[in-house]
Amino acid sequence: MASITAQPTQEGINILNSDLKNGVNKFALIGTTSFTNTNIDNLVGNANSNYTDLQPYIFAELEIESAIYDENGVLTFHLALPYDVDYGKYIFGVALIYDKGAKKIVSIAKTPKVAKIAGVGGSFTYKVAVLGSAGEIVFKTHDFVTTSELEYSIDFQNLSIIANAKAITELTNKLIERGVITNG
Repeated sequence: MASITAQPTQEGINILNSDLKNGVNKFALIGTTSFTNTNIDNLVGNANSNYTDLQPYIFAELEIESAIYDENGVLTFHLALPYDVDYGKYIFGVALIYDKGAKKIVSIAKTPKVAKIAGVGGSFTYKVAVLGSAGEIVFKTHDFVTTSELEYSIDFQNLSIIANAKAITELTNKLIERGVITNG
């Protein structure tokens, strides 16, 4: 869907340096039913926004799929949006949430304003200005079929369908040759 770069909050810097793996495993979608809302625009554009300020506008909290340091050492989160959900709201921003004890906003970023509808998946690639070792995987979860697993499954199914079609065609030709069935 989009690649966004975010600044961590002051609380977030401490969390990212200490308890990232255990405490930061959710992200929030922030928005409303209207395409314009100055209050939300200001909140998602402010690196000092806190969970209490944002809570009235958080309409979904979802699991972070993975976190890794990219090739430049930038902490990068992959935030997958569910395929089958229609939120009926515009997404104004995304925030990483620290979920141990009192919820805290680790990092927040504005996003393109989009309305997530059912039947359309998507994801955000969320980069936070914290440096680490390139390629280092911070954490990864998959409670769903990944893109590569889906592509393999489709390829495998296509091969099975082609093999079955060939077998049926060969069988039909043999039955026609033997006069069991007629062509026409």
